[in-house]
Amino acid sequence: MGTIGLARIGDISIGTGTHGLPCCPHTIIGVIVTGSPNTNCNNKPVARKPDIVAHSCPHCGIGVTLTAATKTFCNNIPVHRLNDLVFWTCGIGVTITASPDTFVEG
Repeated sequence: MGTIGLARIGDISIGTGTHGLPCCPHTIIGVIVTGSPNTNCNNKPVARKPDIVAHSCPHCGIGVTLTAATKTFCNNIPVHRLNDLVFWTCGIGVTITASPDTFVEG
């Protein structure tokens, strides 16, 4: 699969959510808020599966990183990357920002 940007605390995800309410479906913007306690990338903790992602859905508000590398680990946990999926109670998103200069194997 090649090399992919490594995700960190503060990186952004976007997706669509629905709870079946009149305001749904709607766009959701998320931000990774937990990561490694001792491994940084660009001075930010490395995101792993399943670190927490806070998001803009007014009905639920948090989710987790869902997919990750199969060959690269941090604290014995697979690392989350650019274009990996994020799971929210109301839907699925994708991480759209990551390190511009630190890449990991698929």
